[in-house]
This record gives sequence, C-alpha cells and structure tokens, in this order.
Amino acid sequence: STVMRVGWLLGVAIVFGALVVGLWQIYIQESFDWRETVEISGSKLRFGRLPDSGAIEIWGDDDIGLAKGLGYAHAKDRYVQMVFQRLLVQGRLSECLASDNKTVKIDTFFRELGFDHEATEALGNGAVSKETIAYLDAYTEGVNYYIDSERERFFGSNLLALPIEFTLVKHVPERWKTADILATAKLMAYVGLANTQEEMEKWVMHAVRQGADTEKLKQILEPHLNGLDDELISLIKEMKLEHSLLYGLPSVLAKEIPAIAGTLSNSNNWVVGPQLTKTGNPLQCNDPHLEINRLPGVWAEILYHYNDSPDHYWFGITVPGLPGFIFGRNYHVSYGLTYGFMDQIDFFIEEVKNNRYKRVNSADGSVEWHEFRERVETLKQKDKPDSESVQLVFYHNENGVLELADNRRNNGTTNAKISDGYYLMRRWSWEGLRGSDVGFIPPPDLQNVKQAQDVFSRVGLSANFLIADRAGNIGYQQGGRAPMRGPNHTNPVLPGIGWKYGVSWTGFVDPAELHSIYNPPEGWIVTANDDWQSPDHGKPPTVNVHMGGYRRNRGDDMIRSWKDKGEKLEPKHMRQMQMDLFSKEAEDFMQLLRPFVPDTPAGRALSHWDLRYDKESRGATLFVKLMEAMVRYVFGEQLLGIEMHEITKNTTGFYNCFHHYVDDVLLDNDKARADSQPNWWGPNTSRDEVLARIVPEQLSQTNYPTLTSIPTWGTVQTVSMNHILFDGKLPSFLGFDLPARPLEGHPTTLTQGSAFTSVGRTSGFAPSWRYITDMGIDEVYTSMPGGPSGRRFSGLYENAMKYFAGDYNHVECIK
Repeated sequence: STVMRVGWLLGVAIVFGALVVGLWQIYIQESFDWRETVEISGSKLRFGRLPDSGAIEIWGDDDIGLAKGLGYAHAKDRYVQMVFQRLLVQGRLSECLASDNKTVKIDTFFRELGFDHEATEALGNGAVSKETIAYLDAYTEGVNYYIDSERERFFGSNLLALPIEFTLVKHVPERWKTADILATAKLMAYVGLANTQEEMEKWVMHAVRQGADTEKLKQILEPHLNGLDDELISLIKEMKLEHSLLYGLPSVLAKEIPAIAGTLSNSNNWVVGPQLTKTGNPLQCNDPHLEINRLPGVWAEILYHYNDSPDHYWFGITVPGLPGFIFGRNYHVSYGLTYGFMDQIDFFIEEVKNNRYKRVNSADGSVEWHEFRERVETLKQKDKPDSESVQLVFYHNENGVLELADNRRNNGTTNAKISDGYYLMRRWSWEGLRGSDVGFIPPPDLQNVKQAQDVFSRVGLSANFLIADRAGNIGYQQGGRAPMRGPNHTNPVLPGIGWKYGVSWTGFVDPAELHSIYNPPEGWIVTANDDWQSPDHGKPPTVNVHMGGYRRNRGDDMIRSWKDKGEKLEPKHMRQMQMDLFSKEAEDFMQLLRPFVPDTPAGRALSHWDLRYDKESRGATLFVKLMEAMVRYVFGEQLLGIEMHEITKNTTGFYNCFHHYVDDVLLDNDKARADSQPNWWGPNTSRDEVLARIVPEQLSQTNYPTLTSIPTWGTVQTVSMNHILFDGKLPSFLGFDLPARPLEGHPTTLTQGSAFTSVGRTSGFAPSWRYITDMGIDEVYTSMPGGPSGRRFSGLYENAMKYFAGDYNHVECIK
C-alpha cells in the first residue's frame, strides 16, 4: 500500500540521516580543530590536536592522568589497530574474524608463543609492581571510558560508535583489559625483532638439511658455527623441523602477520655532542625503519603537558595499546633506540619417546626420561558451536616450548601422542614477564644521561639506546635481557643438544654488564643495527649476528666530514643525513665491478652512477640486477641450490637483513681464487672469470638497447599503503588504501628504502618516523607517513604526500 511504501521510505531516510549525522560527528571529532575536556575517575584531562601534524595533545596533572589520557587518545584514533593486534596476540582470529584452516594455524602459533597467557599470569604473580599495575589499570580505564562514552553518545549503537571496520567484519570488541597491554608489548618485541635471530638460526638448519657445504656456512658466520660437527649435523638432518623459516609459520600464512603487527627492517639513530653543534647543545635524531605500507602507521605521536609547570612535558611516539613513550623527550632528556640484535632466542634439540624427553646424568651417564609440562588451550570458532572448538596442547620444559606441526588433541579428549624422534624446543628470554619488561611504563622522570642509562639497561627489549641531556652529555646504552648459557653451549647460533649437561640456560646477564658509553671523545655516536657487542675483555657475549656497518659507517663519514671542515651542525644537517641515499655497499662493489663493465648504454649508465638510490636513478636499477645475479650464482648454484635460494629470497628477510654476510663472501679476495678452499665461484673457477661473464651478460645491449629502456629506481621500487586489516581487498574508490609511490633508498643507505614481495605480500620498509631535536630548545621536527587517525573517513587518515616530499612537522613542546 501507499502508506507502507511511505513508511518504508521514511525508515530508510531516517537510517540514512543517522549515518550521515554519525559520519559528520566523527569527522568533526577527528578534525584539527577538535578540543575536548573530560574527567575520568577524578583525573581532569584536556585534549586537542597539534597544528602541524594533527597528533593529539593532552593536559593533565600526573602520571595517572597521562595513562588515562593515552588510553583515551589511542582508543579515539587507533582502536582498530589496538583490537586487531590484540586478537592476533591472543590467538583469536578464528574465533572473532573468520574460521578457516589459515586462521586456526595462525592462532595455534600465537597460542604456542603464549603471550596472552603469560601476560595474565604476570599480573597475578608479583612480577609487575603494584605501582606499575595501577598505571596500566589507568590506561585501561582511559580506553574503556572513550568507547563507553561513544556508545552513550550514539545511543548504544555500535555501528556509529565504533569504527566502520568492525561492522564490516561483524566483530564487537570486548572491553580492554590490563593484560592486553602486556601481551601487546610482547607482540611488538617479537614480530620482526627478536624473531629475526630465530629466522637466521632456522636458515642455518634448513641449509644443513639441504646439504649445503658446511665449511662454507662456517665461513659465512665465522666464528659462530664452529660447533657444527658431525654429531650436530646428523641430528639437524634427522630431527623433525616442524616450522618453516618465517615467524615459525608455514610460508603461506606468514604474509598475514606483518599487516596487523608491523615488522621492523632497519633503523638508525645518532647523537651529536655540544662541541660539534651550532647552538652548543646536543642534537638527537631517530628514524626507526618499519613497514610503512600500512594504514594507520605503527606509531602515534603524543604531546603530554603536566599542569604543574610549562617545562614539565613528554613528547614522542607511542604504540597504540601501550601506555609509554618508545622514543621521545622531556625537558631534560631525549632518547631513541635501534634494535640491538642481542641473541635472545635459542633452539634445543630434544629426543622424545613416549611423550617424554631425555636427560643424561652428568655423573654416571645414565639416561632419564621426564614428563613435559603441558598447557591446554581452546580455540573457539566463529559462527560455530562450542562442540567444534579446537583443543590444543603445548609441551614445555626448561628449554622452552616444543615445536610441533599439529598441537590438536585427539577428538578433544586425549592428548595427541608425539611421535618418537628428535624435535626442536624454542626459548626466548622474554618467556614469562618481569617488571623490567615494562621499563617505559610509566615514563620515568629522566633528568640526565646517567640516570637514563641505568633505566634502559634493565629493559627486556634488545635495543641500542642513544641519549642526550640538556646539560650537554650524550651516551649509549645496550638494553635487553641476555641469557647466560651453560658452559657447553658456546655457539648459540646453532641448536644445543638438550639432553647434554651444561647446555641449558643458567640465568640472565646482570644489566650492569651490558655495553655502555658516556661522552665519547669523538663527540658523536651512530647506531644502525650493527655490532654493539662490548669490546671490553671479559664482558658477556650478547650479540652474534647483526645487520653490518654500511649505514653506521655512512653516518660516521658524514659527521666526520662536517667536523673536519669545521662546520657546526644544526637541524638542517640532520635532515640531510635522514634523507641520504648514498650506498657504502655500492661504493665497495663498484671498485670490483668497474673493470668488467661493457661499453653499452647500460654499462655507461652504471659507470656514471653516483651511487645514490634516488627515484630517477637508472644505475641503481642495474647495480641491484648485477648483485642479484651474483648472489644467485654464488649462493644459489654453488651453495644452497636454486630451490633453497628462492625460498630464502622469497620467504625470509635473510638477504635483506643480513646482506653484509653475503657481501663479505663476494668481496673477500681470499675466497676469489680458483684454488681457494672451499671454492666459492665454481670448480677451478675464479671470481674474475665469473664476473667477466655475468657483468657483460646483465648489461648487454640486447637487455637494454637504449638508456631510456633501463627502468628508473622509482619505477622498480614502489610501495602502496594499505589498510592493516583489509590490505587491498576493498575497492580503491573507498580510499582505505593509497596508490603506489616511488620508494627511494636501499637496505644499505641511511634512508633505508626496501620494497619486496614475500609469500605473496609486498612489504615496504622505510623510515616510519623521523625525529630531530636540539636539547637546548623545546621543539622537535618530525615526519611520519601515516596520519594520526586510523579512521578512514576522518581528515587525518594519511600524511603520505608530506612525508614523501621530505617535509617535517614542527612541534613546540612548551605552550
């Protein structure tokens, strides 16, 4: 009837109107002009946005107010990111998003890691102090207050109160819990950081199993594989290697994790002492390099003002879900970090019989068999009854957790029997949680470099901290919980034989023993994921594999050059360093390659290359092609086999992160001879003979008939910025994803730019945040590719144009 049609149309109009009003209110809430005052259980807080970047600015009375304000701000701008990080670390994707074989396997892996389980335990066993728990609880209260107030504002409607992503995936998030904070901290410390060491150690085991020449493997990582003897080789080949290289997951699943969690590639930081600067104050610079092809970005900038004094503030970047400043400054101190590559993960081979593991008595050699400690977990499945839940069981001993291909119980009632044989146990030094694991929480009242060094030495995360203070001091501090290994486990890059005496860990290194530098005589410090093992005799070994010195050496060269010219440094010099595209690797290799370069259009382009990876460069494209051809020949054909080489290239970060080990082999003149042992360049073949063939082949006129036929680096290396959840699955006109852009730089340049496809997913690594500050002036210059808000329909979703143009935001910390 007409009345019914009118009623139906009126209903549609009301719903449509409500959506328009809701979206408009959200837009107003996200605009640069947003201002708000709230009171959360006695803490009165004011909020606004910084004029240049749109990042949230907060005013409050104390640290508890800071925690509540951070919770409120993170929930407002980044609730989607927080919730999906939480689901990942809890192992609940199959329960809350979609139930399929893929999500069950990812959930099983994260349940095996046990981060959520350990976080819950830590809050009840005294591992975290009451003061810290009170601060964490305040953050949780801030998160939930914001969500509750949004629901109240929109009359209980989740459709309008929550970001649209939750409606699209049909998920209503639970309330935030304090344990979620600790679990998120472990996720961020493991994925792309600690597991990089795990990846290297797994790569060695895979190479051994593939029959790679063990003498060559030893030369690559000398001296860290010296314990690779016949007994260990036999066990590695015989054991059941249940997990693959990347994140311990089957490679087809690995692409799902970085999109949500974010992963680290390379990072730089440096501090310059007052004797070298124009103002006579220290300069501090940070540019952590992470995956930037995701929206929103990993970081959220925050400026917090304490009401008691204008110079009492904190500014820096935070991780949504964590109530602390990972990088930043207050009035007195500035700090930043790069990943420290401390070896915090070990593998142990265990012999298993009848679900028991073997131990040999050191006194009489007798064999004992022990029961594993079992942990049982239940995976609920979305839209399925509890009867179809998946029951999992995990096996632990003093060497960690047993890696199995299938942790499911039989029929949900009895434990699946472990087949007899040799297996891997994996142990991470963050197993369990301690108070030092939340060393940034609450932000300590740092006054000077010495105090900061003491605080940072106790942080569990492996990190190279650089610090500057207002009094003119600079310093370095190694952070991280380093295992103390038994006397018979001297090569921890290799798996220990678990049943032998003196192999298991005996404790952790005293933080006072970690490497530290205070006011170095040269006047500056640069770190770039390179080797920061203490040079002092008798210091405990903490670092074995790392990313090499190309970027650090380039940073040192630039500062030394300015110093030698008598040029006093200021922020413009720091920007020049952060945007630098010159490659020390290319400088080394071009000396080797130049005699073999032919007189062709490509040869001439390479010969005239300025060794910079800028987007217009054609020489950069040719050089990378040459390097790929050399690596394929030497490491593929002559060492690993092409299949293993392709797996390494396409499913791991080995060639990207640990390229300097490859380069050392290619550049080593002792390995270049036809009669070198072992022979690297083919039977009775020298390096010169191989280069005389490969270089003209790659640079031939057939491949590149004209100069313009050579692709520019900006067309070869591009990056698209995709939504962390949908990741290119939605139509482009919706604007959740941004189109591809040229990505300048290379893993060997200070501006580390790297785009590559791994297991079906393209990743783009570059500076995720640039930071420059003068310690005598309360202002900061920053740049970040993603916008402050994760809400697509706000005006603050992305900041790509400004970032890729090299522009910086200016933040005044004192108002």
